[in-house]
Amino acid sequence: MDYADDLLTEVQDPVQRPQAVPRPSGSPPQSRAQRSYADDLLETQPPAQAPSEARQTGIQAEPDAPTWFGRRVQDIRGKQDPRYKDIPTIAEVTIKEGINKPVSESAAWLAGTSDKGMVPTYNAMLGDRFLGQEVDANGYPIVLYRGQDGSPQRAYVNKPGLDMQDVVRGGMSVAPFVGAGRGIGALKAIKEAPLVGRMLAQFGGQAATSVAQDVANTAMGGDDLNLYDTGVKAAVTGAAGAGGEALGAAAQGLYRRFVAEPRLFNRATGELTQEGAQAAQQAGLDPAGLSTELRKQFAQELARTGKADQAAGRVANAEFGIPKTRGELTQDMPTLLREQHIRGGNYGEQGAQIMQDFDKRQQSAIVDALTGSINGRPGIAQRIAPARAAQDYGKAEMGAAIRQNTEQAFEKAKTSEREAWKGVTDLRPTEEAMPLLKQRLNEAIGEFPIPPNGKAELMERELDAFMKGQAPAKVSEWRDANPIGNIDQMRKRLTTIVRTTEDPTDKAAAVSMLDGFNNWIRDAAEQSLLKGDPQAAANMVTARGISREIHQIFDGQQGTPGARILQQVLKKADSAEEVVNALFSGPTAQIKAGTIPALQNLKQAYDKYLPADAAKAAWDDIRLANFLRLVQNKSGEPYGVQQIQSNIKQFLSTQASVARTLHPPEEIAMLTRFVRATVGIEKKNPNKPWSGIAAGGIIKDMVGSLISAFGFNSILAKTGMNMAGGQIVKKAYGPAAAAQATSGNLPALPAPSWGGYGGALGSRSQD
Repeated sequence: MDYADDLLTEVQDPVQRPQAVPRPSGSPPQSRAQRSYADDLLETQPPAQAPSEARQTGIQAEPDAPTWFGRRVQDIRGKQDPRYKDIPTIAEVTIKEGINKPVSESAAWLAGTSDKGMVPTYNAMLGDRFLGQEVDANGYPIVLYRGQDGSPQRAYVNKPGLDMQDVVRGGMSVAPFVGAGRGIGALKAIKEAPLVGRMLAQFGGQAATSVAQDVANTAMGGDDLNLYDTGVKAAVTGAAGAGGEALGAAAQGLYRRFVAEPRLFNRATGELTQEGAQAAQQAGLDPAGLSTELRKQFAQELARTGKADQAAGRVANAEFGIPKTRGELTQDMPTLLREQHIRGGNYGEQGAQIMQDFDKRQQSAIVDALTGSINGRPGIAQRIAPARAAQDYGKAEMGAAIRQNTEQAFEKAKTSEREAWKGVTDLRPTEEAMPLLKQRLNEAIGEFPIPPNGKAELMERELDAFMKGQAPAKVSEWRDANPIGNIDQMRKRLTTIVRTTEDPTDKAAAVSMLDGFNNWIRDAAEQSLLKGDPQAAANMVTARGISREIHQIFDGQQGTPGARILQQVLKKADSAEEVVNALFSGPTAQIKAGTIPALQNLKQAYDKYLPADAAKAAWDDIRLANFLRLVQNKSGEPYGVQQIQSNIKQFLSTQASVARTLHPPEEIAMLTRFVRATVGIEKKNPNKPWSGIAAGGIIKDMVGSLISAFGFNSILAKTGMNMAGGQIVKKAYGPAAAAQATSGNLPALPAPSWGGYGGALGSRSQD
């Protein structure tokens, strides 16, 4: 029998594949004749299924290689039947001959149709040219058809071995899984869900895609639908899809830990890298003002979220212990509006209660950050004034403390002055010194008018008598009037007159003359060093220097705004609150004239006349008093968060020179970070009139009315509708949405969604 006879015989009685060895009861039938990967793993031998023609011609199926590696080589090379080594594939034939494709083989490939299942597709494509099918010695299906010349022809459905058709078919068969995986991963709700939620979504999506592919395969006339095989394949594909999602998350975690974070933070030095420092600066953070832990946290958050501003916000929140909702963290308006609806009760009472409890914790955390402690660490007030850490403080308490501290420093100064003047002996002016006194007095008094019959006029007569060596005016007839030749005695006499002067104009003239006399004392002492009593002169110079310094520190430059502020602080303010008001203007106002000189004088007074720890505490009290003005109202209660933000920002900009005088750079940076930590909280309820909440409530009432109007108001109907949706929203979705909103977690960079690739791999493993 020649080849043509064989062919005609086969066409008349097509070769049928022998039946497989029966499987155990309850097991699904095998769908493939070839050895599978599972056979390799279990080291089981599939039943011999050599075609009848192989038996007739003596051609035997190529045996499996004895090793795993050898079998993989066979998979790539394919088991060859030498009789058919030169025949084409049917796909090549249809392309070459331009055969019409009423049923596209591409659709079958997308459906993952097996080689055997593709035969009906090619039958439909070939029409009456289709003659039948057979298999080669190794079980690969072959299509029999009439060529264009009418002669019988053979073509493989898919040639043995790996070729381009295998690559294309493989790519098309996994495309639905990859597409489904990417589509699921692109959904915002899935993208922002926890890993377990994303894995479950991919499991369901990949399993559903697998079932849909099998159903489509059968519907197109391909492989028969086997429920067992379809179920197993769906389960494996879904599990592989979930595993792919987990693997993508793990890969992202490794990339973040070993690539992204080291680019931003140097763990060895505890410093931000140049890239990390630039990102921090662009986000408004000063890297130098951050602790090592905060630098590290900034780098981790930036690597996790990819957004420097949000990472900076999280760092500030962590530093001050202020929780935020997701909407407040991201400042995303739809998210904020949804949170407002939850807060207003449109998602049920449980959700509203969760949000309201969170708001209370947040407000308490803000107060703790300002004037309390943050998880056992000092808040801002305690960091500014550590000595006040365990005390209650407000504007009145700080005003009283400032006056008390200043009085203590002044008393210490006067004590040192008295001790210095005790060493001054009977120093009398030399003849050369007297002309200099006239010069100093004229320099001091200038053209200042001297009121008649006042204390200044009395001082003028006293000084005239002193310069002439005459006695001052007598107090009584019986008392001897002796000239005052001692310089210190004359100074004390003039000082007493000044202190008893009440009229402002008169007193100003008297003070000017006293200043002129005091300025002359140094001239007199220098002349005495040359021609008088050197020791007395030295003592006088020392004492006069101390007096001058005290006068300059506590009185300031006469007639200046700074001098008036110092007088208010030390003597004139009627209440403790006025002491603070005398030093500082409101946070949004311009700097009060004389504030900075007065502050500088007070710091100098504390540093010079108080012990070091007391001096620091006294200066900290002034700094704390100003900070409390920024964050507390007149009653000592904290302002609202928006007012606090505005006050601090205005203080740091409008009153920048006062801020720099009071606070070192690290504290200014701390205040800036606090503002950042509260940004977004002021937008807690973006719909200020709460009209959106009201509208939501009205819609709920309208729906309820419609339900009643249509007769669904019975107990049974209400129960059914509650079970169908109402109670789910109130008892499940509402609390879940509120919990997610208050979790404090920012959406991370989307992990690479490899669920589709995992599902594709799982599907192919079952083919």
